[in-house]
Amino acid sequence: MTSRRWRFLIVAAAVTGMVLVLIARGEVRPMLDAVVGADWRWVLVALGLMLVSLGLRSSALTLIGRACEAKPRLRDAVSCTSIGLLANAVVPVRLGALVNPYVLFVLLRRRGVHVPFVTTFGMTVTEQLFSAATFVVLGLAGVSLLAAPAWAAPALGVCAAGLGALFAAAVLLQVRRERRRAAGLPGAATTFASSHQLRGWRRALVAALPHFADAQRVLARPSLALLVAAVQAGAWGIQLAAAVAVLHAFHLGQAGWTGAALVLLLTNLIGILPLTPGNVGTFQLAATAALAAAGAPAGPALAFALGLQGLQLLVCVTAGLTSLSLQRLSLSELAGKTREAAELMGRGAAAPAAEPQAGA
Repeated sequence: MTSRRWRFLIVAAAVTGMVLVLIARGEVRPMLDAVVGADWRWVLVALGLMLVSLGLRSSALTLIGRACEAKPRLRDAVSCTSIGLLANAVVPVRLGALVNPYVLFVLLRRRGVHVPFVTTFGMTVTEQLFSAATFVVLGLAGVSLLAAPAWAAPALGVCAAGLGALFAAAVLLQVRRERRRAAGLPGAATTFASSHQLRGWRRALVAALPHFADAQRVLARPSLALLVAAVQAGAWGIQLAAAVAVLHAFHLGQAGWTGAALVLLLTNLIGILPLTPGNVGTFQLAATAALAAAGAPAGPALAFALGLQGLQLLVCVTAGLTSLSLQRLSLSELAGKTREAAELMGRGAAAPAAEPQAGA
């Protein structure tokens, strides 16, 4: 059986399970009433806030690029972030993770900025790590104020430990690189490669590491790193405001900011390990559980969960398709080129040979 069919069956099973539970509890009619009676003015507010959050994430990427001298424009960062989110929704995860940096690589080349593809890949990874780190810090700061399940705090602690170790290692690496650069010494990877005969994946890894590490130069500039963290915290705050707006849209405003915060906390924690494609089913389960703690009935809570995830998907698709059109790119061509990019990374090459031509 193909992976696509498995994905369809998993989503169908999750949706069927939710429907059966609602029928058993008599919540189908309240859910439909909540959808029909939704206040679309609040929906428009939520959409606007989600777009602002997308812009803040893109601003963080431009700051990371400024540190490694790639200097992407905000427009380019918005395009690559939007197209990356679209790709995550419609192409396999293995390729979707490479579409985002490849778009940035292409747009930088159009402006005459020639940076290795591994560097743009590292920039997008760094932006995602900052986003995850700010989420964990904010979650740890607020989990005691929320009616969170007992597993939430330990899960945040594990994430904090892992991310803390990654950031500590990256900071130490950047400090060491800056010292060697100031002393006029070659990089550690270059020295290691010259003293060892490497083949296969070891050679590819050593060849890619200096380019990947260039994308973490922001960690050697504390003021800029704090600014990136502040921008990402602002993006999470805007997402929280968007969730509150969706609550009001489905007449669940009594759940308040704490209910919306618990929804974001649980849905993102469960989303770390995607059990279903697009987290369909698990997202709704986490959101309805969060709102149940605030006293919301199951039917309207599920309508809210479906609406929130649907609006997030709408923003991803709309912003992604708009960016593809404005940048004269095609998602199918990008997916094909990212296969080439993955192969070249595996051989230690710095970048794909050519960029996509203008497409639909």
